[in-house]
Formats: sequence, structure tokens, C-alpha cells
Amino acid sequence: MPIVEALWKWLNTCEDKPAEISIASLAMQGSNAAITLHPMGETTTRQYISGSRLVDYKFAVFLRVRAMNDQDRAEAFGAAEQLSRWVSLSGGVPDLGEGRKAYRVRETVAPMLVNRDAAADDFQTIYTLTYKEDKPNAAI
Repeated sequence: MPIVEALWKWLNTCEDKPAEISIASLAMQGSNAAITLHPMGETTTRQYISGSRLVDYKFAVFLRVRAMNDQDRAEAFGAAEQLSRWVSLSGGVPDLGEGRKAYRVRETVAPMLVNRDAAADDFQTIYTLTYKEDKPNAAI
């Protein structure tokens, strides 16, 4: 299973979010909010003789809301903080499938407003998933 799919399924288990999380779409289809997951790439932080590696996979979560006033904006920021709190406190990690084991997901950059226009406000939070990928060496 692709890592982005595992993250998407796991994040959608959070019950206290204003909308279902999609992948790479911030379309607000009939609601006042949209949440999307954007992969940002991975970095191998440790390589083992066996061929296994420890990896940091960065991703961003964007929350778009129709904010008509400061109260709406405060509630939207609160929703972004709530998802971030869930990631930090849930104690869970996504199931990455065979050959990969997730160790933790942590917030790398706190929720922040990244765009405001007449139609909506966009908030972004950046996270890092740390996982180990097993790749045993071929027989010698």
C-alpha cells in the first residue's frame, strides 16, 4: 500500500474533524470545510547493512474553511489544532503494510494560516512520519 494511502486512511479515523480528508483536493463540496493531505517527500535517516532503512516521510495537511468573520477563523484554527493534538496524543500510527513499520507521527510545523482570500482561509500543518523499511540483502 502506498504510504500516502495509509496516512489518509489513518487520519480519517480521527472523529473530531470538520470534514473527511482527501488526497490533493481542497474542494468544499457542499460543506464549509475541506481537508487534504499532500506528500512532501521522504529522507533516509539511517541505512543498515541488511539493506533496511529508517525513513522520515514529510506530509502537509491543509484545512480550507469558509470564514466570514473572526469567530469562523478562530473555530477553523481550533479545528487544525484539534487534528494536530489527535495526531500527537492518539498513540497510534498508520499500518504501512508488509515490509514497513511506522514508529511515530509528529507535528513538525504547527498549524498556521497560509492563505486568505474572499472565499476561504487555508491552514497548513506539517507532519513527519518515521518508519522502518525492511530490505534484506540478496543471498551472497
